[in-house]
Amino acid sequence: MYSLLIHADLVIADISTLNPNALYELGIRHAARPYSTIVIGEDGLFTNPLPFDINHTSIHIYKHSGDDIGVDESVRFKQKIKKVLDNFEMHIVDSPLHTFLNNIAPLELNNEQKEELMDLAFIKEKRIYDLTEKARQCMVTNEYMYTAYTNWDELRHINPNEIFYVQQAALARYKSDFPNRREAIEEARQIIDEISDLNDS
Repeated sequence: MYSLLIHADLVIADISTLNPNALYELGIRHAARPYSTIVIGEDGLFTNPLPFDINHTSIHIYKHSGDDIGVDESVRFKQKIKKVLDNFEMHIVDSPLHTFLNNIAPLELNNEQKEELMDLAFIKEKRIYDLTEKARQCMVTNEYMYTAYTNWDELRHINPNEIFYVQQAALARYKSDFPNRREAIEEARQIIDEISDLNDS
């Protein structure tokens, strides 16, 4: 994950929830790359003062119309992002770190290293896709629930900060009744406790 953050040609960071993990990853990107990072957030982001270290970062705002983004707003924001992308060819510095300390050299990879990185990312994404499809199929048929659990469990260890995988692992473990109802419920409760830990981190 960190390698992709550092070497991706483009990163779009949504900091609407001011999630510590997202802010940490944004910091890594800003330290590694002087340009080609777009920071976005919903309009409610400015209800409270932003953390000091990002309050001078250019943030592109989109508006919610209830539970989702309306069609008009989606079109407007898409056009706005396209204009921002046009500036990338000019290599305009968008990293606060590289703005104030302009003698820092960005991290670079040669072509062979980039290909190796992309191959690893592809293998990981394919594994995530395969596990997700297997787990969902098991849960749709409501059979092999313990098999579904083992797939969700592997996914939550591949992506330890993804709450969705934790939720699905807990649900599948709860429904599995393996080796008995009591143990399944107890282990599901322990998995659910991880969500509180993630929200607090």
